[in-house]
Parts: sequence; structure tokens; C-alpha cells
Amino acid sequence: MIGSLIAPRSELCLIETMKVYNQLHSQEYGVIFEIGHANATWVEYSDSLFRVIPIPPQVTTEYGRGAVATLLRDIFGNPFRPVAFDSSWLTSTVLALATGIYAERAFDRLPILADALQDAGCDNDDILTHLRSDGPHVKGCWALDLVLGKA
Repeated sequence: MIGSLIAPRSELCLIETMKVYNQLHSQEYGVIFEIGHANATWVEYSDSLFRVIPIPPQVTTEYGRGAVATLLRDIFGNPFRPVAFDSSWLTSTVLALATGIYAERAFDRLPILADALQDAGCDNDDILTHLRSDGPHVKGCWALDLVLGKA
């Protein structure tokens, strides 16, 4: 089911091949983000069956399942309040900071990016508040992807 938390060796589904049922197991911790095929449909060799958002194992053991919801909010934001990004905010400083944070996974520098965006004229509270929040933040953070044009 979409949103399900999975661990290594969790059974994801059964695949029938010539009257033989094969179990498909997960290889990592994560959350099921998308299911590629409905039940009882044909599957080709190269088809994607699931899309999984990887989650570090310490998140599920140290912080509990509530942390998974927090990570999902970091990746997707609030779907009921879409945020628009004004290209005039994309100064060379903002772009350099965002690119470095993304490449180095240096999410502790997100508040600095928020300051640079504010200096560039950004007045969007959703973006600024999210970038200044304690997180946890992960690669795929909606606000960082918005700045980098990946969203």
C-alpha cells in the first residue's frame, strides 16, 4: 500500500511466472511512494513495480514511525498549499548555496539559504520557514528542489 513503511527483506508482492509464485522482497528501508501495476496485470521485464523513497534505518529505530511522516513532509511539502517560486529570487548567491547544499547534503546550511533568498526578495513564509526549520531534511527536500528547478 502507498505510504507503507518497509524494511529489508519485507515481502512486497508475489509474481506468478509460469504457475510458480515468486516473492519479491525489499532491499532497503523506505516508504512505498508509487505502485506501478494493479493486481493481476501483465508485467514486462523492464517495468517498474514500485517506487520507494529510501529512509535511513536509524530514522525508524531511533525516532519511530512519526519521523517517517516528517520526512515525507520534507519531500512533498503541503499538497494543499502549493508554492510558486519567483525566478527573480534566483541570484548567483542563492544558486551557489543551493547547489552546494544539494551536492554535499549539507542540510545544516539551509537557514543560510533562507537568508540569501530573503535578501533576494523572497517573502514566502512557507519556503523561508521550511528552510529555517530543524528538519530533518533529506535529499529531495521540496523547498531546495524548488530553488534548483527540480520540482
